[in-house]
Amino acid sequence: KDSLRQPYRDLRTFFYKVLNNAYGLDPKCYLIKPKLISKDVKIGAYSHFSYGATIGTKVEIGKYVMCGPEVSIAMGDHNYKKPGKAIIFSGSPKRDKTIIKDDVWLGTNSLIKAGVTIGEGAIVAMGSVVVKDVPEYTIVGGVPAKYISSRFDSEDEKVVHQNFLKEK
Repeated sequence: KDSLRQPYRDLRTFFYKVLNNAYGLDPKCYLIKPKLISKDVKIGAYSHFSYGATIGTKVEIGKYVMCGPEVSIAMGDHNYKKPGKAIIFSGSPKRDKTIIKDDVWLGTNSLIKAGVTIGEGAIVAMGSVVVKDVPEYTIVGGVPAKYISSRFDSEDEKVVHQNFLKEK
């Protein structure tokens, strides 16, 4: 079974890219039944998105990103301060790029606001709402997401891990 897993994933990703014109997906990333992946999304090698992922426009995702089910990333905003115009007809403000760097874990049902950067090696706890940048190698959680702890106990452990990622 294990010997067939990667070829199967590669084939699914290939067909997803072709059928959805989503050419920013690395051939080694893997998506399980996403709800929506915008055509301009870039996803790095060995990143894995469980079922129900929703990823809006202007999103860049690094390598080795792990994503639980039903995660939503950067779905945008609406203009709501236009007197005499319903919100639905007011359009959207300019959207900033959302960046999720390498080796990030996004827990089940987490929501990531447009324009946020999640630093390398960060972990977002399940059910969290991320509305501001997350520093590298930190664990955040809650609504809104707040700092919980560091991923590693020492700077030496962090350096060892960063060197490992550079080798890959």
